[in-house]
Amino acid sequence: MVADNLPRDLIIEILSRLPVKSLLRFRCVHRTWLCLLKSSYFITKHVQNPNNKDHGFLFIKYTDVSGMSRYKLLTHDASEVSLDLKIPFPSWASVVGSCNGLVCLYIDHPFPCTKILLYNPALRVHKIIPESTLSRPKSGRLHHVTFGLGYDSVNNDFKVVRVASSESHKEGKLVSSTQAEVHTLGMNSWKEVAISSGVNFEVYGPQAFFNGAIHWLGMVLKNKNITQVIVSFEVSTEVFKLFPLPDFVLRERWVTWTDVYKNLLCVVRTEDGAYCEIWVMEEYGVPESWTRLHAIQLSLSYPLWFLGLGMNGKLVFENLWGLTVYDPDNEEIKNVKFDHPIGMFTIVTYIESLVSL
Repeated sequence: MVADNLPRDLIIEILSRLPVKSLLRFRCVHRTWLCLLKSSYFITKHVQNPNNKDHGFLFIKYTDVSGMSRYKLLTHDASEVSLDLKIPFPSWASVVGSCNGLVCLYIDHPFPCTKILLYNPALRVHKIIPESTLSRPKSGRLHHVTFGLGYDSVNNDFKVVRVASSESHKEGKLVSSTQAEVHTLGMNSWKEVAISSGVNFEVYGPQAFFNGAIHWLGMVLKNKNITQVIVSFEVSTEVFKLFPLPDFVLRERWVTWTDVYKNLLCVVRTEDGAYCEIWVMEEYGVPESWTRLHAIQLSLSYPLWFLGLGMNGKLVFENLWGLTVYDPDNEEIKNVKFDHPIGMFTIVTYIESLVSL
């Protein structure tokens, strides 16, 4: 075989650039290839290869006219809906986010009991995370729960974080508190993690996994003042941090989204559906480096609702029949129609991987 004459490092480099569908076929080439493609070293190298962004998708959930949720993958160039997905979970599941080829979903019926699913659409494998023994607040009433999924590069493991806020009455006053816990996939167990004392916060909206940390928009209550911030959770160290938002953004209007734009942490401020501003943190962790990259106003004959960022920095909107995808680099607009949608779209970016469960 020609491959036998190639250096092993070159073979690995070539294979790490290929889509998962090809790699699954190559498992049958030779026993050594099978062992390589199943190794944690190769799986990590493959998912971290920047070339694989060209094999990326949008993972989409929407509701059809029957009231059922449907799941699809949209190719990165928005040219076609490539695959209908059959999720091994109830149709009303909510989408948390995606990280290194895994998509996280959850159901909370009956609230606050929660079931969490990790799913790899490329391999069609899934794992249901056991319910936490800490799912109920220590005191008072559970008010708000948010989840996140991240990859621990130090220990080569995945973690699911759960942040829950509760309310209780003490001495006639309403008091809020926040509790956080982490499930480590390799250990298959939950544990409580610390949150800074004196600061109560709620996280909300979709997650953005970047630079080894999960990010959400959040509201922080301190000294009776509410401030909007980015809440980050460093997956390896299991430490929470708070990043202030650009002052101009806060003065104008509340931000509606945090995401990753062209390998930079960003926030998106929206107004009236079709107007968006994209602000990026040019130096991660440095609030003074917030910079506005785009101010976009789409003037179309139909209404739009901003959903988030897709592959390669494209903006994704919901319209009356499906999605509108806008590329700010070349100002190209593409519309993608779906079968009988009535809305309630959720999108997350998804890159194929060989990660098994």
